[in-house]
Amino acid sequence: MRVLVTRGAGFVSSHLCDALLAEGNEVLCVDNFLTGNRDNIAHLSHESRFELLEQDVCRAFDSGHVDYVFRFAAAPHPDFSDPQESGYGERARIGVQEWQKCVWWKLGAVQPWH
Repeated sequence: MRVLVTRGAGFVSSHLCDALLAEGNEVLCVDNFLTGNRDNIAHLSHESRFELLEQDVCRAFDSGHVDYVFRFAAAPHPDFSDPQESGYGERARIGVQEWQKCVWWKLGAVQPWH
């Protein structure tokens, strides 16, 4: 199976990437490294079933086919929010909305916010 892990370079999510790969899955890790750490996933760089997409989930992206999504894409604390953005809550809302658009589009479903 192909699994999308948002904010996949975080402490907990990077261990999830390890576990998913150990079970034989393909993993697409999406992280903008605002709080994620490249060291957490560095050992996966030569793993053929691991793909890193350096991307802010508040911006649309094409994940390709995925079977499961694990969403860790929220800043762990408001202090980590980007001050140039419209605020912590707004950033979280936009991230969820973009993530939902990707999922709904992949499913071919009618998008509930239209």
